[in-house]
Amino acid sequence: MSGLVNAVAPVTRRVRAYFAPVDRAANAPVLFDAAQAGSFALDAAPAPWIDLGWCSAFTRTSATRVEPLRTGAPAVVQTQVRTEIEATVSLRFESWGKLQMALAAGSQQMNLLATAAGLPIGFNASDGD
Repeated sequence: MSGLVNAVAPVTRRVRAYFAPVDRAANAPVLFDAAQAGSFALDAAPAPWIDLGWCSAFTRTSATRVEPLRTGAPAVVQTQVRTEIEATVSLRFESWGKLQMALAAGSQQMNLLATAAGLPIGFNASDGD
């Protein structure tokens, strides 16, 4: 009997996404410690995490390669090692906002319909319109 256990794929109906900004001064990401904040209310994520809302079509694809490690004069396989550790995560946001658009596009989103003061172009404050 083999001592290997097959991986169990988690089954979920919905996934909720959260985002934490990178500390640019220290050039370090904010880590989520499940031991300290593992059971938080879904509507009130712990700071500095920001709720991105519900997501669908969540998939994680592993691109990690496992290759044999050969040793000795006849180059016998001794063990297996991981090379090129990598994974890809994809998801579909169920509701969209500026943060979701910025993450999906990989760039900052600008409001081109408002001036720097926050008033729409062509709006005359003295007219009251």
